[in-house]
Amino acid sequence: MTYVSAEGNRRILLVYPPYEKPLMRQGLHYTSIPLGVGYLASVLEASGFEVSVVDCNIRESSPEGMAESIGELKPDIVGLTITSPGLRYAYKLISELREGGLTSTIRVAAGGPHVTADPGASTCLGADLYFTGESEYAFRDYCVSRRENAGRNNIIESGLIGDLDCLPYPARHLFNGGSYRFTPVAASRGCPFNCGYCGISGTQYRKRSIANVRGEIEHLASFNTRSVDFTDDIFTLDRPYARGVAEVMGEYGMGWSCTTRADLVDGGILEHLADNECRHISFGVETGVERIRYRMGKKVPDSRYQNAFKSCRDAGIRTRAYAMLGFPGETLEDVHRTFDFVNGLGADEVLYSPTIIYPNTWLMKAAVEEGKTGSDAWVRYMRGEGGIPYYLPEGLSLEEVNALIYEEGKRFYLNPKRILARMRDAQSLDDIADSFKALAVWMVGAINKQTRTK
Repeated sequence: MTYVSAEGNRRILLVYPPYEKPLMRQGLHYTSIPLGVGYLASVLEASGFEVSVVDCNIRESSPEGMAESIGELKPDIVGLTITSPGLRYAYKLISELREGGLTSTIRVAAGGPHVTADPGASTCLGADLYFTGESEYAFRDYCVSRRENAGRNNIIESGLIGDLDCLPYPARHLFNGGSYRFTPVAASRGCPFNCGYCGISGTQYRKRSIANVRGEIEHLASFNTRSVDFTDDIFTLDRPYARGVAEVMGEYGMGWSCTTRADLVDGGILEHLADNECRHISFGVETGVERIRYRMGKKVPDSRYQNAFKSCRDAGIRTRAYAMLGFPGETLEDVHRTFDFVNGLGADEVLYSPTIIYPNTWLMKAAVEEGKTGSDAWVRYMRGEGGIPYYLPEGLSLEEVNALIYEEGKRFYLNPKRILARMRDAQSLDDIADSFKALAVWMVGAINKQTRTK
């Protein structure tokens, strides 16, 4: 960890706790820098602070070891960006800092997706201050003023940043040395849809100017960056804007990938993206049962998925399908219908997982009402009193769901016809490498399953 700012300013350490992955994804290498931490760091550096970052998904360290490193580093403030599956590590780390007497001189601030979704319960973490929303400037202001007792229960409500162009580019130089596969770029923020299982839905959509995006891509190109992954929640929500961003990528001849909704693409936009170096698009299929998908608030008909995946194939864009197992009313028969539907889409990659019940979502409310989990499930997980709360199909255990995912992965990835088709359709060595990486995703999960069941 190396400080980069001028001497004499307060030292800030930003920590991204590791998050617990579902069984079939454990052991997979983390692939891109935590972009939110990168933005926090760049805003702080622009204000003259000495900043260092630790991504615990890359630098493996126990909470005890991390606390010891913090004691040696002696920062003035530690900022934690916390996801829901990263709660337990964050709680243990803060406890270690307190037990070691370090919090008498070091202030600990917590923010991130989980704190934003459930700020009241997050105060059980034991931090000194909590930030909700997009807190790049709110956290910077706190670091400048060191004001205490800000807001009820020391919670600062940051809200959303309207003008994204005001943000400096993420401080990627602080992550040098990490084994990252992708370079993330966010052209926009926010998702206006309200899916019942999602902890970040229903937020105002905002976008950077094309000129601002071009500046970042030009900067990345100067470091010989080969490809980027756009982390926008829905890349094609504003299609004219998506076309403009794509043209920037085409200007620099830089390959890229993105995520979007199947009802927000068609053959025309996909051909334009492909002509401008788009190589991979991910879609959240969620379930292969249309009535369940609609009930969960994602009102995208099956036909739109079928058309989207076909149009991607026609345009030469590789695809990934995400799906979850576990929704209200879902049965074992529905699970197999999901497998069959996703398998029929012709995706190049598939990723299944048990459905996590995120805080303050429609799914959490339904699960509590049905007695499937308690309203304090995440606090109990944080304290080590329970596991991550999952919503599981009727009559199935978590172990049985993981077994189903394993068997379906074997059917998908070890299908000889599919393997030969991928090799035949590959247009470059990168395409071949991506195919083997997709297979490796399933194989790592399979090894984890076999190890866990012995």
